[in-house]
Amino acid sequence: MSVIAAGLRGGRGDPGLPFRVDKQGTLAERANYNTQLAGFTYLATDNGYLYFKESLPGAWSAGMLFRGPAGPRGGGITLLGSLASVDQLPATGIVGNAWMIAGHAWVWNGSAWEDAGQIQGDKGEPGINGVDGRSIATLAINDQGRLIATYTDESTQDAGQARGADGTGITSVAINGSNRLLVTLSTGAVLDAGQIATLQGRGISSAVVNLSGNLIVTYTDGATADVGHVVGTDGDDGIGIASMSVNGTGHLIVTLTSGTVLDAGQLPVLDGVGADGKGIAGVSFDANGHLIITYTDTTTQDAGALPTGEEVAALQAQVQSLLERIATLEGYHAVPTNVLTDQNGAHLTDQNGNYLTFGVAA
Repeated sequence: MSVIAAGLRGGRGDPGLPFRVDKQGTLAERANYNTQLAGFTYLATDNGYLYFKESLPGAWSAGMLFRGPAGPRGGGITLLGSLASVDQLPATGIVGNAWMIAGHAWVWNGSAWEDAGQIQGDKGEPGINGVDGRSIATLAINDQGRLIATYTDESTQDAGQARGADGTGITSVAINGSNRLLVTLSTGAVLDAGQIATLQGRGISSAVVNLSGNLIVTYTDGATADVGHVVGTDGDDGIGIASMSVNGTGHLIVTLTSGTVLDAGQLPVLDGVGADGKGIAGVSFDANGHLIITYTDTTTQDAGALPTGEEVAALQAQVQSLLERIATLEGYHAVPTNVLTDQNGAHLTDQNGNYLTFGVAA
């Protein structure tokens, strides 16, 4: 019987180099790597074989089947939506469920959520430009108090009521005898604004509404304050001049529309006997429509407010007549008591302007 003695076991060899696939592609594309060094690996993805580069240019080893058999078909992925962070992922899920977080798909693998990598589709074609939008060009409130919006395409829209109804205005403001401020509203109601307080002896002497509709308060120390704009109803017409005439003693008599008669003073008498009287130097109207009479001694008198309309025209005619009479009086001399008159009562004079008399002057 033959006996074969067992040989001795050799020592442990050196660790081998780790394996890796250097490049992969179709079998036809393998020729692009024919100049690589020996040991270069190439995986043909179309047949599943792995090839090793040999030392000779263009020489490759026989193919080794590298791809395993096809696995079972997967269940697919159901995208549930997007979350802001991983902390918002639910505690559990169904296999195949996925959430998008920062461009990555997190898929439930049956026991945990797994980052399946960044999901990005192919770049799409540029979209068609959208229709230009419209914007508001102007906003205005019409006569009915409604807000009207006009757009850049010239269309308009009624946005509804924008202005409320007219409010209550102030008709008058006055201080009564008890030094209380009374405000009369346009509704007829009268409000007692209370006692007018004084500071260091200063009180309110008057409160009037000026031509601009502002309430002006005048204090007892002469200071004034503009309280602001108030709008009241139209007041009664002011007092104007009804007529003007010169009486028998040479005085200008002004009759007002209220019936009051004012003596405006002596008209000038030139070359007369006795002391010079005060005459009228001029007549004018101020900014408030008042007739201002200026006398020869430089004093003035406010003869009242000028009425409007037809009364103004009549007043102007009277003033013109007065001026004509004043011009006539510039050559006026003292009239003798025995002067001759014509049938109309006019004094008769000679060619030198001297009065014609009869008998002896008294």
